[in-house]
Amino acid sequence: IYNVSLWNGTVEFVVKHVAPPSRQKQSFGDRRKADSYQVEANFYHKLAASLQVDDGICLPAPYLVEHGPTDGEITICMSLLRGASIYNATDVQGALAWMAKFHAAHWGEDDIDSLVEDIGLQNNGSYWYLDTRPDEHSNMPRRGWEGRLKRAARAIDSCLKRDPMQCLIHGDPKDANIMLLDDTHHVAMYDFQYCGKGTPTRDIAYFLCSSCDEDQEEELVLYYYKQLVEQLVKKRRPPPSLEHFKDSLELAFSSYFFFMACRSRRKKSFQN
Repeated sequence: IYNVSLWNGTVEFVVKHVAPPSRQKQSFGDRRKADSYQVEANFYHKLAASLQVDDGICLPAPYLVEHGPTDGEITICMSLLRGASIYNATDVQGALAWMAKFHAAHWGEDDIDSLVEDIGLQNNGSYWYLDTRPDEHSNMPRRGWEGRLKRAARAIDSCLKRDPMQCLIHGDPKDANIMLLDDTHHVAMYDFQYCGKGTPTRDIAYFLCSSCDEDQEEELVLYYYKQLVEQLVKKRRPPPSLEHFKDSLELAFSSYFFFMACRSRRKKSFQN
């Protein structure tokens, strides 16, 4: 964190510098992590400002994005957000409203694949879809509930990738990446390493599972859906039906449970 004094006040900003090991020394997970920092640099360099100005989305303002001399090295200078973690129902609703606005910004665009390619975002937004866990999927048991989930995983993943509700998603909307700003009390999000194309239900399923109480689920789903419809109506884009949204969300929940099952088995293998 740095402070720079200017004639009209002081500017506080954060410097994020990443210098990953050489490509030859990286594992599958290392390469995905290193690539995610490039995605974040691309997001701040080419997209963040327009989301702030055109869509009124709260996120860190990009000041400088620079690629270093070594392979994969990046430096991102961005504004410092001051605030606190979300902690009550109102804050959670604010986070869902933020996501609805973010998802609506590039909802259903015919050239969304070109947009993702031109900016350099994730072809598949989020970090927990099937392609990120090939070894864990292969090692899952063939019997019991894990076996049933293993057999269904590819079909579930395919349905989510073909869902007509395609937009740009945050990819990692957990409470650790969400802040209630001190000055405006608006919700802001950061950490855009896994931002890319996807169905919004991936974001919502992850957020509900990682950051919300289970007994709030139905109420929060309806709140998000209402916010999404309002944003899409403003942009004159047809919203999805509630039935379709809920069906997609159930698939996203199943995909997330698959991811958690893979993580659980990976931890057990490390312990053994």
